[in-house]
Amino acid sequence: MSEPYRHVVCAVESEEVSAPALREAARLAGLGADRLSLVHVVDSAAGFSGGRTSRSGSATSVEGHLEDEARAWLDPLAARLGGTPVVLVGDDAPGALRGWAGAEAADVIVACPHRRGLRRVLGSFASAIVRDAPCPVLLAA
Repeated sequence: MSEPYRHVVCAVESEEVSAPALREAARLAGLGADRLSLVHVVDSAAGFSGGRTSRSGSATSVEGHLEDEARAWLDPLAARLGGTPVVLVGDDAPGALRGWAGAEAADVIVACPHRRGLRRVLGSFASAIVRDAPCPVLLAA
């Protein structure tokens, strides 16, 4: 019998969109994993240059607000699944996820492809994760 995954990482866009990945990640974690991490990446404030005025908050406050919004739904979700919520900030979501997964010794990344159909088997996010992942990637649809 093969060893269970010790650290299961689930890429989460939102609870609704990522529901298949969340189900599969929870199932894999239930097979004996030590850790289940639910990872969401928010855009850095550097990507929000348009529409800023002298009354706009600093880049740091904008990122803090985005992180707080993500934690408002990710923390309770992770608690329900027995996992750890992780919010990353970056302009390259797949790169941020891959880097974090490598640094945290992930054994598998579970994600959802956002596109359906034969012509577009993988969305750009899933494709970018699969291409350079530090561990196996399971795509749940």
